[in-house]
Amino acid sequence: MIINRVRTEAEAIQIALEYSGLAAAELRDGTSRREENFYHVALRTPFQKYELYVNALDGEIAGIDTEPATAFFM
Repeated sequence: MIINRVRTEAEAIQIALEYSGLAAAELRDGTSRREENFYHVALRTPFQKYELYVNALDGEIAGIDTEPATAFFM
């Protein structure tokens, strides 16, 4: 029985925030879209970009990629 199903993009973003150790107040941008059984979550702070894949069936992080942000927002 699956009990941790991720039902919305907002839930996927919250899981990604918790996993990456970020607070919502730190974000400049955060988006999510469903791709098959995964949510692709893109987060951006003034200094770093994060891309995470959240399994929609169990809420586990399937992958993460980070890189420095090239444009700074003020």
